[in-house]
Amino acid sequence: QGDVAAAAALPATGVSLVTLGAGNAAAKKFCKLANGTVIGQQKTIVVLANNGQDVHLTVRNAADDGDIIGDAAELDLGDVAVLIWSGATWLVVNQTT
Repeated sequence: QGDVAAAAALPATGVSLVTLGAGNAAAKKFCKLANGTVIGQQKTIVVLANNGQDVHLTVRNAADDGDIIGDAAELDLGDVAVLIWSGATWLVVNQTT
């Protein structure tokens, strides 16, 4: 879980299980995703829980200056996104929304 202002980003490897926090009236939550290190590296993000809120998850790049998954494609409770590192940016291979 995170906010775009947070210093830490989701790690670039493995599976991240995200729980959206309670007590935030904002319609969306944000997290940053660290840059990959090898072309073809894969990352999976799963929205595990939303604490009963109707919120969405927007995934931003590590520099926090662009959405990887945003607006109409943001992730909701139970959604899964699989991304691949191109060497310069994360590309969405598949996602359930």
